Amino acid sequence: MYGHTLGDKVIQLVAERFLSCLSETDFISRVGGDEFVILTNGHFHVEALCEKLASSLAVPLDVAIEHFKVTTSMGVACCPQDGKSFESLLKNADTAMYEAKKISSKKCYAFYTASMTEHLLNVSKLDNDLKVAIDNDELIICFQPEVNLYTNHITGLEALVRWQHPINGLMMPDSFISRAEETRLIIPLGLLIFKKVLEQMNRWYQQNLFDGVIVAINISSVQIEEDDFVEKIEAIRENVDISALCIELEVTESCFMSNPKQFATTLQKLENLGYKISIDDFGTGYSSLSYLKQLPLHKLKIDRSFIKDLPEDTDDQAIAKAIIALGKTLELEVLAEGVETEAQKAFLIENGCDSMQGYLFAKPMTAEALVAFLDQN
Repeated sequence: MYGHTLGDKVIQLVAERFLSCLSETDFISRVGGDEFVILTNGHFHVEALCEKLASSLAVPLDVAIEHFKVTTSMGVACCPQDGKSFESLLKNADTAMYEAKKISSKKCYAFYTASMTEHLLNVSKLDNDLKVAIDNDELIICFQPEVNLYTNHITGLEALVRWQHPINGLMMPDSFISRAEETRLIIPLGLLIFKKVLEQMNRWYQQNLFDGVIVAINISSVQIEEDDFVEKIEAIRENVDISALCIELEVTESCFMSNPKQFATTLQKLENLGYKISIDDFGTGYSSLSYLKQLPLHKLKIDRSFIKDLPEDTDDQAIAKAIIALGKTLELEVLAEGVETEAQKAFLIENGCDSMQGYLFAKPMTAEALVAFLDQN
């Protein structure tokens, strides 16, 4: 955006700020990009030095007519406990630096611990295993019914992914989806899930099952940010030959916060094509009522955290009632997630909620198990 010359000047000013914090016996070197290595003696003052280095960047950098606010993340490795060679110390300090980047508090540095390396290895293995899972199609799609609270009729199905890991067994999405989003593996993973769900819908329709039932598929903000996201899922849908009117795309509130304009534009394109759009886990993200009137929504899903303690918890009562009233005012369908008891169901009916999803009716099941369950019930 600003060019290499201006960027190099910023790096130079940062180096000068850092140099002013060091003693004559300390050593500093730029090792590439925006990374520096500092060598210093004495373990006891390292933490104070980190604080001093961070504070040196508190005042914005002035370059030409621009003002730059710069922050830093620091990883610390100590000799001999964290390594005796320069290579091992640098590697471990680098590992600690990435941990420091995750710290949400004002503390911008982290000391290396052996568990960091173990964690890094586990994450690296997860990444590799997930790539293999996508290539080998180790993913299983389960479906959980969405039920009308007043008629008990199935109005929809939510598609939920599971990973049949060859060693670890069946893995729930909480253990791999967030990492897939970090690495952007969610893009090929999401397309594979979308394709598998639509293929299952096609098989059902050929058997005269679930005709007209809408199937909901979760979509990540990382996918929506892709310029060709709509084109990619449309190519899959047209190839499988499923009507967009039968597909509901579930997004979370946090999706809207990264790029509101692009997010709204993309969802409007999808709605124009016939897809239905719902907000999943409503009330747990960056709740902003302004986006509700900007997005082409048709459903709000009340997060299970507001349902599990109903009807006893008065705070959850107030939140659930408010979401239902909001949905009704905006003429949106309101669905409660995680309904497990008759008392919860009675509360939701009393307050005008439209539908539910949860163990009270059925847990997530494979396509085959779902058909057998409905035959038995």
